[in-house]
Amino acid sequence: MARIQAILSPLVALLKLGGKAGAVLSLAGVTALGVLWLRYGQEVELVDVGEIGTLRQRSVVYDGDGRVEAYIDGESRFVVPLSGVAPVFLRAVVAQEDARFWEHAGVDVQGIGRAAWMNLRSGAVKQGGSTLTQQVARNAYGLSERTLGRKLHEALLARRLEQELPKTAILEDYVNRVYFGAGAYGVERAARVFFGRSARELRLSQAALLAALIRSPNRLNPTRNPQEALAARDALIFRMVLLGAATPAEGARALREPLGTREDRALPYPEGYGLDAVRRELALVVPPEKIALGGLRIYTTLDPTLQAVAEKALENQLAGLERQRWWKHPRRSAYEPAPEGKPQRPTRYVQGALVVVENGTGAIRVLVGGRDYMQSRYDRASLARRQPGSTFKPFIYALAFEGGMLPGSLVDDSRIAPGEFPDIPKNWSPANSDGAYGGFRPAALGLVKSRNTMSVRVGEYVGLPKVRERVARMGLELPPYPAAFLGGFETTLRALTAAYTVFPNGGRRVSAHLIARVEDAYGRVLYRAPTTSPLVLGSPAAVMTSQLLEQVLKVGTGSRAQRYGLRKAAAGKTGTSNDFRDAWFIGYTRSLTCGVWVGLDKPQPIMARGFGGTLALPIWVEVVQMASEQRYPAGPLFEEVPYVRVALCAGSNLLAAPGCQHAGLRYLSEVPVALCPQRRCTLHERYIPVLTATPVEPPPVGER
Repeated sequence: MARIQAILSPLVALLKLGGKAGAVLSLAGVTALGVLWLRYGQEVELVDVGEIGTLRQRSVVYDGDGRVEAYIDGESRFVVPLSGVAPVFLRAVVAQEDARFWEHAGVDVQGIGRAAWMNLRSGAVKQGGSTLTQQVARNAYGLSERTLGRKLHEALLARRLEQELPKTAILEDYVNRVYFGAGAYGVERAARVFFGRSARELRLSQAALLAALIRSPNRLNPTRNPQEALAARDALIFRMVLLGAATPAEGARALREPLGTREDRALPYPEGYGLDAVRRELALVVPPEKIALGGLRIYTTLDPTLQAVAEKALENQLAGLERQRWWKHPRRSAYEPAPEGKPQRPTRYVQGALVVVENGTGAIRVLVGGRDYMQSRYDRASLARRQPGSTFKPFIYALAFEGGMLPGSLVDDSRIAPGEFPDIPKNWSPANSDGAYGGFRPAALGLVKSRNTMSVRVGEYVGLPKVRERVARMGLELPPYPAAFLGGFETTLRALTAAYTVFPNGGRRVSAHLIARVEDAYGRVLYRAPTTSPLVLGSPAAVMTSQLLEQVLKVGTGSRAQRYGLRKAAAGKTGTSNDFRDAWFIGYTRSLTCGVWVGLDKPQPIMARGFGGTLALPIWVEVVQMASEQRYPAGPLFEEVPYVRVALCAGSNLLAAPGCQHAGLRYLSEVPVALCPQRRCTLHERYIPVLTATPVEPPPVGER
């Protein structure tokens, strides 16, 4: 009953106005008005008053150093509390829009009566008489129709807001919600657009101008109509003095000041591959309604300094290729954009991509999706799926080491014979890149020299189902055919680089991420990047594989690294897909894992002998070398893993027996204690040599 009385009280007050207003209201009109009032009163009862203060605003993106990188999504608004607004602006708004704001209960009956009489006389809706509270109700709940029913709905809702919220909360919502023109919503954004200062710093003349803009922000825009804007400002200053909101002396000083405005709509919004990737990741970790509302604080992991180094290294290398006289592909300098209004098309010039992941945390410090974002926004680092070639081989060898194989174990380097393995098609016989084949060689050589036939046999030793299941834990999806052992499948540079972190992390997989944390407008954490790092590969096997990947950079397919300037402890693997369509290098230092891809958007041969060690490795070296000289130390890769030096049999993978020496299969090697065989070879106990055997060449061992 009390609620109904509160709803009807404005109607009763209106009827008591008497005079001309009362004369024109017939009994039928009053009855209709009462019905509408009760109808909208029931709707108002269902309104969630808590929505007040929920305003769309820009979300802020910070880089890895905590500096503002960009503002994205939402309206161009920054919500501030009343304490963050100059009191003189609050007085100006009240004087301009609702002089009796602090006295009425949401509906100014006198103002409504005056507006109703003017509208009846004119025969049209010419005057609204809305209070600040009614304006908040109208804008917050979408009551935009200019009808009597809407006006009643608005008035009832304003009454309820006044009953359940303090005046200060209503005023705070108003000054943050209202539109000032020039794309600026809310007083904080308007103050920055027109005066280059915060709302807290506004002077009387500035406050009066902004408050005057509210009624007609486009017509009174001071940069386009300075004379009209000045007149409106001065009129409001006179009104403030008249109402006691400013002293005569303050008003006189304000009137003498020039407008002093500018219009600066710019917000930091550096478009790029990294920011696009942040948007995609944000959509996966924060509900869409919260993203649409805005006001988020998005803390990313990107390092702008290292990002610039990577972009420059990538462009310098590829531009250098294009300057060669023998280069056959179109050059970037000849790029022609798509016709206006048409979508971007794939580029025809050579492209590249680069990702850097911090080993200990999984934080993505660099993401370069191509050579020029304005020419092509397609993110080749995160979205392009290409064949990784030999960069996948380390995972095969690591799983084999975990299953009992050792770097010195003998593996056949001859051609794959038809029918040799049941799951290998008889018409598939992968070739070695140099066209040469040998006999049994140490497994270590198969990885360091990237021997295809040996790698297939190592993969068969593990078994394709097990390989697929285990690498899935590392974030890679393999097809069910053995060509996958040689990288004959598609993946992204980001996924492959993230998977490589298992080697410097001793078998632990970190979750590679661009967003470290997301907070809402009130500082509440909505998302925090996972910190778990599950063990997905045995640590000794990871270390043993890493030793061999160090050798790749010294005597293997990445041996040009020193020529390119590498002076730090590092490990990695080259990769080249069929017909030289993709060139890769994925490698790491103690702190970072970096992946580089080079190719063309439409897969085709890049160049004759366009190996990963020729095209991708120079870019990788420049980035990791520079990173290690800044904030990412590159010390020894492993220090804590205990090793033991033992005599092993290359045929059985067990401790060597006396007969193994006569069979030419005994070799000395340092292996992690956890992978050291405990049993002695029994295959050669009674071996009687007929001819003098050639001892097996010890496998390369990485420096520790």
